[in-house]
Amino acid sequence: MKFKRIQNKHKQGKETMIRFILKGDKGAIQFMCIDLTEININLSMAYKGFMPADLGYHAKLAQYEGQEARECDLFGKCYYDGSTTRADTPLRIWVDKGEDELWKFLEAEYEARFGNDGK
Repeated sequence: MKFKRIQNKHKQGKETMIRFILKGDKGAIQFMCIDLTEININLSMAYKGFMPADLGYHAKLAQYEGQEARECDLFGKCYYDGSTTRADTPLRIWVDKGEDELWKFLEAEYEARFGNDGK
């Protein structure tokens, strides 16, 4: 499958938000975390200086009955859902195993959400 990989950072107050997006034909999977290494803060949810923020999807089509479209910086409009709780796994993969392993995880999430033909 052919995907577009997007990574960006932006300041949000004192923290830096890091966003990884795996974009395909049917939508995108995003992982977001907060970099706390630049500020002196210790949170129980943090892992090695980073805090999980979101693991979610941006779908071009509704994923369940009644799901409403919303404004989207990736597709103009999309059907979005995400979870902070689920963001812990990709955070640990990224911090412990590196970016290549994170992209593999996001590809597996994409295929689970959109199917193998969901380039």
